[in-house]
Amino acid sequence: MSNHYLDLQRQQINANLAKNLVLARNATDLTQSNLAQIANISRATIAQIESGEGDPRLSTIIDIATSLGISPVLLLIGEDELNALINLVKEYEEENISDEDKEKMEFLLSTGIKKNKIKAAKIGIAATAGLSSVGAAIGSVLLPGIGTIVGASFGALVSKNFKGKDDEKEK
Repeated sequence: MSNHYLDLQRQQINANLAKNLVLARNATDLTQSNLAQIANISRATIAQIESGEGDPRLSTIIDIATSLGISPVLLLIGEDELNALINLVKEYEEENISDEDKEKMEFLLSTGIKKNKIKAAKIGIAATAGLSSVGAAIGSVLLPGIGTIVGASFGALVSKNFKGKDDEKEK
């Protein structure tokens, strides 16, 4: 993966984080100082993140999200990801994982055995051929069926979005 691709991805995620943090903080009627105090971080860190200039640690994002009463994913999600989720919900019944594959994945996961988690992930990867295998694997282990499709689609979306932006810059 090229450094240019990684830089574009970081910039987009930082922009999402900045925008979403401002919205979340204002929706909860918190000042930067209030949120900083609740999250046990500095106000300068909040300001830096909201300006899109910060490069916060994952633990900082988790502390902020927890203080706001939301999942850290909501601070990072962008419009493309949200639209992908909406489209998946609309199309799920047409493109769902077979009941047989879903049952196999659920059984394997119910054993709690690590090698069975990997087997369940591989079933999800095979069922979503052409999308993101990493996303399908993670989604399959978290929630066989719809989670498989969401994970695969998210993985494919990120790859498509940033490869497309690389292609545009080369023109």
